[in-house]
Amino acid sequence: MQASLRLRPFAAEDAEQVVELLQDVSVYRPDSAKVFELGRIFAEQKDSYACVAAHDGRLVGFGSLFVLNRIRGGRSAIIEDMVVAADMRGQGIGRLVLENLIGQAQKMACFKVTLESSEMAREFYRAAGFEIGGHVMKCRL
Repeated sequence: MQASLRLRPFAAEDAEQVVELLQDVSVYRPDSAKVFELGRIFAEQKDSYACVAAHDGRLVGFGSLFVLNRIRGGRSAIIEDMVVAADMRGQGIGRLVLENLIGQAQKMACFKVTLESSEMAREFYRAAGFEIGGHVMKCRL
C-alpha cells in the first residue's frame, strides 16, 4: 500500500473530498456551493500548511498546520483536522501525515507544535512523541 500512497500539499480542488473525510470527526458541514471557494481561500492563507494523502486517486488522509508568531519571539504551530478515512486506519497513513506536518513546522522555524486530541487518538499521538500538557478549554461561538 505504501507504494501507491502519495502525500502532497493540499490544493483547492481537494476541498470537497477533505470535507467528506472530516465528517467522520466533526458534524460541521459547510454549504456545498461554497466548498471550492472555501478550499481556495484556505490554500492561499499565509502561515499555514496542509497536506493530503491519496491512494489510488482517492483522498484518504488530511492534516493542517497553523503557525503563530509569539509576542516574546519565536513561532509555534497548531495541528488541526487530522483525519484518515475509517477504512484506511491502522496502515501508517496518519503517521505519515503527522510526520509531514511536523517537518513543515520545523521548516517554518517553530519551537513547538500542539494539537487537540480525542481520547481515542491519544495513544497515536503519544507514540509520535506528543505529551499531555494542560487542559483544553473551549467556548463555542
